[in-house]
Amino acid sequence: MTAIGDWLKSPAAQLPKPPPRCELERYLRDMFDDHLDAVRAFGAGTLEGAIQCELSAIDALGKGIIEAVRQHSQGHPASAYQVFVEALAGIRGHLEALNANVSAPNILPPAYRMRLSDAPKRFSREDLFHIPFEERRRVTSKRFSIEGLPCLYLGHSTYVCWEEMGRAPFGSIYVAQFRFRPEVAVALLDFAYVPQFQGELLAFWNANGENRARLQAMLIALTVCWPLVAACAIHVREPGLAFKPEYIVPQLLLQWLTRETALQGIRYFSTHVGTPSGILLGANLVLPAHSGAPTGHCPTLRAMFDITEVWNWDVALAVGGPTRSTKVSGAIEAAPGAFVDYINTQFWRIESMLNTRPATQI
Repeated sequence: MTAIGDWLKSPAAQLPKPPPRCELERYLRDMFDDHLDAVRAFGAGTLEGAIQCELSAIDALGKGIIEAVRQHSQGHPASAYQVFVEALAGIRGHLEALNANVSAPNILPPAYRMRLSDAPKRFSREDLFHIPFEERRRVTSKRFSIEGLPCLYLGHSTYVCWEEMGRAPFGSIYVAQFRFRPEVAVALLDFAYVPQFQGELLAFWNANGENRARLQAMLIALTVCWPLVAACAIHVREPGLAFKPEYIVPQLLLQWLTRETALQGIRYFSTHVGTPSGILLGANLVLPAHSGAPTGHCPTLRAMFDITEVWNWDVALAVGGPTRSTKVSGAIEAAPGAFVDYINTQFWRIESMLNTRPATQI
């Protein structure tokens, strides 16, 4: 018998997952079976026992995800979505436990967005927002969004944005900071607490703090929902191809979120980072636009943020100026096996500088 702490440290639990070397259905089936075996092996602890009571829900979730993928692969997207909705109905309460901890705007740290240009350019704040509605034909398929649906993708650190941009040359990077407006309530489905970061939650729970009940609900929910989180965090096998099977489940999830909930988006852990030691270093946000206008940008998303000026990376470092410490901390894997404290990097310096800059709505 094992404890949940042992499972959190096990290689099988870690996310993101490597690209599949077989068909996606088989890959998911093997992955979900391993998870079920791990939960069955849990000991008799209070937390472990509560998770084992959800074995049938975990099994049904995995089977539902696999069937949704099968339906989609056979050319039946409507059937795939219906199967997916039914699968998530069995864990709806656990999904609700994974949005309460980020719904208060005062605990949402700033986020960042980047654009690239080889030639010097003056980007406006609007240029760094989502693609305007009248240009939706430019919107390509991404992990959590389908063609034609503008979404605002953000990162909680400039480091994760840089990794998402394929480690672009710094001189070509233009970046702005997005600050959540304190008067705007924001509710997100939080999938960023992948197992390697749940140890801290477990330690707080073991300390019998005042948030013990909420932490227990989160730990149970994260373990029960692990098959769904894992299915959304699989490296793409062939990035250059138009159709990416690894995007089926995350795109179904965003569709479910926009049609079945009042949540504004998803916070998730990037598949592009190395092995950072802090959750914010690898956390992304995806916020789908509401098609409330034929042109321009989503009014709901516009009201959510104040945005700084857009800075070229090299110019920001050259100008310098006042700084205010960022909430992002930990170490990043700058090169294979080489870890560097974030506070000693240019990423931290850029964020600290942007913390002092004025920000306005677009």
